[in-house]
Amino acid sequence: MESGAEMRRMTPDLAPQRPPGPRGPSPARLALAAKLCYADELTDEAIARRLGISRRTLARWKHRPEFQAAWQRQAERFRAALAAEWLGARLAERERQAAEWDRQAARDLAALEARLGERLPPATDTRR
Repeated sequence: MESGAEMRRMTPDLAPQRPPGPRGPSPARLALAAKLCYADELTDEAIARRLGISRRTLARWKHRPEFQAAWQRQAERFRAALAAEWLGARLAERERQAAEWDRQAARDLAALEARLGERLPPATDTRR
């Protein structure tokens, strides 16, 4: 009599088969999971429910290198957006200050001209 392993080798169509297909999450689902986890606005249970997976599966995904890489990409995008926002605000403030300085210089010049009682003569080149 033959063993079960020998029987399965002889009759491969009777051997239990795994369904064909990729194992593990798709890169898009992993990236979405990382984005939702990084945002830190939902619980892990809510994130898992939104992705259609269990909370335990999400916990396992968090240990995958692909998840951690997606997390890092999300962190870099967030830092870049934050830096751009800060830089934009600083630039707007500098432009506002420059405009105020221009207005103040114009007021100072007008006050000086009024005190002299006449317009200042144009500058002449004395070099020869």
